[in-house]
Amino acid sequence: MTSVKRSTASSYASSFSSDLPSLSILSMDASPERAQMCHSALSALRRVPMSLSLSASMRAGTASSPPMSLSAEAAARITSGAPLCRYLNNVSVGYCAVRRCFSFSVSPACLNISFANSENPLCLCIVTSLWMKTGFMSIIAYLRGNSNRIMPNYKVGLKKSTFSGIIKLVYTLEPLTRQNSDRWGALILQCRESTAFQSLAWRDALDSAFKQLTPVYLLIQADDTVIGGLPAFVFQPIPGIKLWHSLPWNLFGGVFIIDSVQVNFAELMSTVETYLENASAEKGWCERRWTFSPQHSETYGGLLSEMGYERTERFTHLLPMNRDVDALWHAYNKRVRGAVRKAEKSGVSVTHTEEAAELASFYEMYLTTVRRLGGTPKPLSLMRTLMRRNLAKLAIATYDGTIIAGLLYLHFNRTVTLWCEASVPEFLQYRPNNAIFHYIITWACEAGYDWVDFGASPPENRGLIAHKEQYRAKRFDFCHYTKVVSPMRRALWTQSEGILRKLYTRMQS
Repeated sequence: MTSVKRSTASSYASSFSSDLPSLSILSMDASPERAQMCHSALSALRRVPMSLSLSASMRAGTASSPPMSLSAEAAARITSGAPLCRYLNNVSVGYCAVRRCFSFSVSPACLNISFANSENPLCLCIVTSLWMKTGFMSIIAYLRGNSNRIMPNYKVGLKKSTFSGIIKLVYTLEPLTRQNSDRWGALILQCRESTAFQSLAWRDALDSAFKQLTPVYLLIQADDTVIGGLPAFVFQPIPGIKLWHSLPWNLFGGVFIIDSVQVNFAELMSTVETYLENASAEKGWCERRWTFSPQHSETYGGLLSEMGYERTERFTHLLPMNRDVDALWHAYNKRVRGAVRKAEKSGVSVTHTEEAAELASFYEMYLTTVRRLGGTPKPLSLMRTLMRRNLAKLAIATYDGTIIAGLLYLHFNRTVTLWCEASVPEFLQYRPNNAIFHYIITWACEAGYDWVDFGASPPENRGLIAHKEQYRAKRFDFCHYTKVVSPMRRALWTQSEGILRKLYTRMQS
């Protein structure tokens, strides 16, 4: 009789199935016969290696079964077939009934799932590799969405059963190479916070335009599945000085995780930091610097501070789109609306252009503007590449056939980023910059973008800040996190940076 039951249990293990591919389903009841079946089922499920440790106990009156355990190497892989809910025993249909049978909590290192049955018996289901891919809440959503499919096919006389499972998340990092670079584009579009600066087009453009910048992008994996990425460059301005930045130029970098994936941030950042420490020692990076978006600053900032990074606060201005151009227009400060009307009445016309000659005219104007403001210009080759890769657009304002202002902006995923702006001071009385800003905001709204990023501002430049806020752009704080690995080499770069930037600016003229 026992051998028959063992065979039945093995067939249960091989036929257990659901619409969710990686799920272990274990049934328990208090009778010795059923307990033996469960033990046999566990033995049959020892097939796929996995980071899973289980322990369970069953008790019914005076009858009890020996403790059951699944080692760290044991796991179950369920294939397609009958629905998951078929193996719920006499459980009232509906989400609420199922929800009462289990609870879960997340600790810094693992997910804890506890099942307890006080009224109705329940076949215990444990999330395995699926947790690392889509999260435990997807199981609840599955049960809720398929409550009408809960069809008990047998009854057991379980009085009390408890189970606890612990799944520890393990993350790995893989360098992005030519062979696997196609995986980056798909994942970064699934990250709501991603902008043009995390795209492959941006990486390739910088790699081509600057010999001093070397991309060191990483794919983040959990359970052999890519769940995110880390964009970064190593900046080597002079021999012997290497700085790891995610990203250069105070642009948003950091860790980007696919929105549908839940992660243990502490465990993930510990893995990343260990990797970076080893790379710093091996490759001689004298500094590591993160620049996080406003949302990511809240998510990861505290963890990096605990790891010894020094925090620097900055802010940007973001304008949320609401798919209503008229509403955006009426939200502008009345001075902005008046300036846009004046530009139109003065004969200022704003258009997009892809003409090489007009880009060259804009660039000459841009160099003059940057020198006047004391900045460091971006190279023309970079702008050409970004426009060719359809990551950037150039909006120009013309007056009487002459280009008097322009703005090169980036567009990717959900965000339009205002980037390189230039104007001729003699024509500012016609308000070409206001006209260009309104033109781009209107385009972004009609094209379905969610945000227009006006960029970071120096805290002391109150005029620039006031200009951005006249469009009702809102201030959002973000942070840099810096760890100096070699103070001597970092000090050398600090002393030489100003001179090298001046030389570079002259070379662009």
